[in-house]
Amino acid sequence: MSAALLRDTAAELSAATGLVVSEREPMSRYTSLRIGGSADWFVTATSRDELIGAVRAARRLGVPFLVIGNGTNLLVGDGGVRGLVIRDRAQAMSRTVLTADGTPLPPEREAEGMQALWRVDAGVLWTQLARVSVAEGWLGAEWGNSIPGSVGAGVVSNAGAHGSDMAGNLCRVWVLDATDAVVAYPVAALALGYRTSRFKAQGAYARRGLSPAEIIVEVEMRLTRGTRAEGERRMREYLTHRQATQPQGKSAGSTFKNPLGDSAGRLIEAVGLKGHRIGQAQFSPRHANFVMNLGGATASDVLALLELARTRVLAQTGIALETEIEIVGEEAGERSNGGGSR
Repeated sequence: MSAALLRDTAAELSAATGLVVSEREPMSRYTSLRIGGSADWFVTATSRDELIGAVRAARRLGVPFLVIGNGTNLLVGDGGVRGLVIRDRAQAMSRTVLTADGTPLPPEREAEGMQALWRVDAGVLWTQLARVSVAEGWLGAEWGNSIPGSVGAGVVSNAGAHGSDMAGNLCRVWVLDATDAVVAYPVAALALGYRTSRFKAQGAYARRGLSPAEIIVEVEMRLTRGTRAEGERRMREYLTHRQATQPQGKSAGSTFKNPLGDSAGRLIEAVGLKGHRIGQAQFSPRHANFVMNLGGATASDVLALLELARTRVLAQTGIALETEIEIVGEEAGERSNGGGSR
């Protein structure tokens, strides 16, 4: 794509959204793996309205788009993203305290309530929600203190840890649908399963496409009354466990989903790939289901490592591993007929 077209489209997007739009933004800055080529255009939405406005503008202008959260579950291809990447950093949170039968309580009677509905923007980080809710004496989100991603991304993958997951507390989500309307979906409509939902990319390599029909903008969870001391104790315990069992460094968390009744890490180790590396990408010597960027790894290195693990595990055990991380963008040298062809 020519520099003039990049610049002109950036100006159109900026005029339509009122936001600063950058060109050829390196996606390695926005993923925990620190890997990825450049996005044609990039914008950060800091509120629900900015997120909705950016998606609507991209649709209206015919620009392919991708919405990301904290980038902790993504592998971006070396060829980058041919379109607009919208980083959701909306941070609003509110709560409604309820009686036992679900009736909202006025502020002066909140001490009587034993449950509360927390409504948060999809861009809120799990660590932030856990700490704020625990500080106010509400339990049910503290397990997320060890999860580095956003709440919205947690819905997409039905994130979980320490015996809990999104499905346990989630009530409903608000989605910007294909008609540009914001609609509420009850939890029963989300098709939540083990590390999956109606929003999750499916398949062996879970490749996420551009311009999805549904964008999560807000999330509602039901939390229960507890004590700050208990919540803080649990958060310390969970964080200590994470640090003791998971490698620290540049990774995207668990690489493959655990097959029913087994562990992806055990399978990768059993076929001799724990600690194995291709280029600067390595299956961690500490936990084989974590791919680490040792410094300068490429998406091609990671994809080659994933293919080696899938091929070897399938050949030796008959089990087909499926990625938990999602792959976005293009490989080096690849060009689609999408955003780059405007």
